[in-house]
Amino acid sequence: MTANVVYIAKVNNKRNKEEGSYICLTERSFKDRLYKHRNSLHHRAKANATELSKYVWGLRDRNIEEINIEWSILNKAPTYRNSSKNCNLCLSEKYHIIFHNQGNLLNKRSEILSTCRHINKFLLSNFKETPPDN
Repeated sequence: MTANVVYIAKVNNKRNKEEGSYICLTERSFKDRLYKHRNSLHHRAKANATELSKYVWGLRDRNIEEINIEWSILNKAPTYRNSSKNCNLCLSEKYHIIFHNQGNLLNKRSEILSTCRHINKFLLSNFKETPPDN
């Protein structure tokens, strides 16, 4: 039930020793995110949900069924705080993507340049006005 983590999924293909790694983060529990990944890996309709699912379905399209995915947590970090104006969780993910040197990395280059999505819950435009009590 660990939350606010950066994790890695290492995909091993036993047939031709092809390997790929996918680094991602979750603000929610890792167990919940893992369930969603497995859902996209089992249902063809959700094949484009993540780069990991695209890669695995690409292997399956090439008739490679002996696929092993190893999941591990790389880092635990706090999300965006309005007082510090930075998100250590997003920074940690970007760090691990940049300095990853083991095999084929499935992450897109645009993930490094993306802004923190955790800041949205602190923006005034996202607060809804509650009607006054009469």
